[in-house]
Order: sequence, then structure tokens, then C-alpha cells
Amino acid sequence: MIYLDTHVAAWLYADAKLLPAGVGQIIEKNDLLISPVVLLELEYLYEIGRLTERAAIVFSYLSARIEYGAHNLTHMAL
Repeated sequence: MIYLDTHVAAWLYADAKLLPAGVGQIIEKNDLLISPVVLLELEYLYEIGRLTERAAIVFSYLSARIEYGAHNLTHMAL
């Protein structure tokens, strides 16, 4: 199980090619989670103009597309 960092979540949304070498393989082999703090940070980045989409859109996009086998992207409950 891996908790995605804010940068990794943003890079996956923008273009998976932005990830450092080897990260894709690690992601493929693990269940992925995004903490509520990452969603908060993504929303902040949107508000200050660093991202073009709101956190909810980024999360929806990632959760629909990042499914490696049985691995699903989910958010951590508080």
C-alpha cells in the first residue's frame, strides 16, 4: 500500500512521463491511496493557480484511470 504524495498525484494527472524513473513500477505493484491532506494541497494549488483543475477533478480522473490489476486508488478515511 502506497500513499501518493501531492507531487506524484499532480504528475500522474498531468502526464505520467513526468514521474522519476522506476516510480511507475512501484505504483503498479501496490495499492494506491491519497490522504485527505493531499486533496487539500491539490485544492490549494488550484486556488493559487498552480493547477488548472480542482482537487475533486484530479482525484476522479486518477481513480478512474489508475487501476493496475486489482489495485484501486482510494482516499484514506480520517
